[in-house]
Amino acid sequence: MTLARRLLEVSLHRTISRPGDARLVIMAIDRQMPALDAAIAPIRRELTYRRLQLALLEGELKLARELADTLYDDQSEDIWSQVGNRALFRWGAAQWPDRQGMGRDVRMLTDLLVRYGERVLAEYDGDESAFTRTDAAQVALFVAEASHERWVRSREAVDGQRGLALYRRLLEVRPRNARFLRAAGLLGEAMGERSDALGWWRTLVSGSSQGSAEWYEAKFHLVKLVSAADPTRAIELIKQHVLLHPDYGPDPWGERLRALERRLIANRGAAQPVAGEEGRDGE
Repeated sequence: MTLARRLLEVSLHRTISRPGDARLVIMAIDRQMPALDAAIAPIRRELTYRRLQLALLEGELKLARELADTLYDDQSEDIWSQVGNRALFRWGAAQWPDRQGMGRDVRMLTDLLVRYGERVLAEYDGDESAFTRTDAAQVALFVAEASHERWVRSREAVDGQRGLALYRRLLEVRPRNARFLRAAGLLGEAMGERSDALGWWRTLVSGSSQGSAEWYEAKFHLVKLVSAADPTRAIELIKQHVLLHPDYGPDPWGERLRALERRLIANRGAAQPVAGEEGRDGE
């Protein structure tokens, strides 16, 4: 079995990837399974992992997920369960940049990244400095983005909260990262964390190039959040903005800022008492 294990390890390695050779080895093991049962018993989980690797290389994603879940359900913290989760996660991460062209398969991909990414992140539980390292931070970012994507599609609070929690931790390490700030601002606003969201958008406004698309987007969200607590202050901010940017900005942010201003002014007018009406309630 030593030679068979070595052949599987080499043929399934990411830098070699010879699934045909691995398939022949596994078929040979399967044919001799009854006679080799005692020899296989100590390495049964390792062989399950090799089958998982082969399934991924041959495009059998459903089988690969079943094998990873079997390893995890039987013994969640051993090495074969961990490398199985990481193999599924790496597969999903490799597909993520091309997700826009996947249609309905995007839901499957987001589910996969969240499911196996969370298992990988669990390996770092208790390590407060984990996100200072590239490996853990990259996993966290993929899970955060997949959670955000799921929230956009489903509006399930648990997805938004998971994504927001991960962006919070990422921002602890890189507090001025524009990518993290924008996502945290969007999710924070949606999750009702208005004070934190306001701070993230404010940081993004101050750190973005004035007049860039990112700057206009952040400015709109900043004013929108201010308007919820202090409409008068929000109108003042818009007036200050228009002094420097008379066209309000490029669409969609310029038009959204105009619409916000119109709504705030209309609401202020509706709230003001009509002349001669102030004392009628006391008559």
